[in-house]
Amino acid sequence: MSILKHAIEQGLELARKILAVRPNIPVILYTGYSASVNGREAKRIGIREFMMKPLSMTHLALTIRRVLNSA
Repeated sequence: MSILKHAIEQGLELARKILAVRPNIPVILYTGYSASVNGREAKRIGIREFMMKPLSMTHLALTIRRVLNSA
């Protein structure tokens, strides 16, 4: 559990750093663990979509397309 929490925190930190350099870059956070972040928090950081596993490849593909189309 500790490793998973650390991984999500690293993902959030990476997203913050990317968005600090290029605020308009579309970022999707896709995770299977989320005790430390939710969709609202992700949006506050600037992440365009927050997705939780499991989900279908169709749903993932449609979300990626929607985010890229809105960029």
